[in-house]
Amino acid sequence: MKEAVSLTTFVDFVCRAGTPKATVVRQWKRRQDYNVARDYYKVLRDAIVDHHRKGTAMPMPSTTPKNKRENYRIITRGHRKWVGRKALRWFNPATDVWTSGQLNVNINPELGLRINGVPHLVKLYFKADKLSKNRVDIVTHLMSAVLSSAAPPHCVMGVLDLRNGKLFTAAGPIPGLDAQLGAEAAYWNALWSHI
Repeated sequence: MKEAVSLTTFVDFVCRAGTPKATVVRQWKRRQDYNVARDYYKVLRDAIVDHHRKGTAMPMPSTTPKNKRENYRIITRGHRKWVGRKALRWFNPATDVWTSGQLNVNINPELGLRINGVPHLVKLYFKADKLSKNRVDIVTHLMSAVLSSAAPPHCVMGVLDLRNGKLFTAAGPIPGLDAQLGAEAAYWNALWSHI
């Protein structure tokens, strides 16, 4: 495989059962080159990162197409609710790649924040689908496995559900999860060569 898979795509794959797993691999393999115009949340993701990194306001971009405005409003409202009165201070988030066999997965939290003094690496979750505990566990586990050595000491790994304004953090080590993710990567690699 020539390039790393996105963390979101790999987690989607792990969370599916049966033939939908093959669909995730097929869609990734046949996807078109990245195009900003097709990245639904790009403008909002950049605005959230800039808000925390540079202290800029998060206005609703005037260029936001009408079909995105309601989703953007919901997410902006959830983000504002989460920020509340927290003392937040930016640091550059660590990024790296998780590798298992031929599979490489980008581990790239968007936010590095000291929340009330405690360092956090935060992956943003934009989707309307309910954020499951399983998804949080996989994301935070991979972030811990790959980024702990590059992150500040005692850094907390988390996923921020932007629509609901709630940060979910790692619950602690999950026995057997490394083996499960290694098996899922082997399954991805097997499917890749046959799709």
